[in-house]
Amino acid sequence: ELLGAGAVAAEALLAVPQIVHNHRARSVAGVAPLMVAGWFAGDAFKTVWFAATHAPVQFLACGIWQLLADCVLAAQFVRYRDTPAASPLPSHVRDSL
Repeated sequence: ELLGAGAVAAEALLAVPQIVHNHRARSVAGVAPLMVAGWFAGDAFKTVWFAATHAPVQFLACGIWQLLADCVLAAQFVRYRDTPAASPLPSHVRDSL
C-alpha cells in the first residue's frame, strides 16, 4: 500500500510545476488546452473509478487533488488568455537582435 500511495502521490504532483510556471510567467504559452482537457478527462474517469471500486482513500484523495489541479490550469487559461507569449530569449540577447 505504501508503494501504491507513493506512486499515486507522485502522479498527483505532476501538474504543480506547470501551474507554478504559468503563474510566474503570467502566461499559458506552450501549454495545449487539449492536453489539459485530456488530463481532466482522464483524472475524472480515474477518480470516479476509485470511488466506484472503493479504492483506498489515498487514491481517491489524489484523484480529487488532480482534478483540482486541472481546474487551476483551466482557470489559468481563462486568466492569461490575452497575455502574449514571453520571448524565450534572455533580454540581453533579444535586445542585441
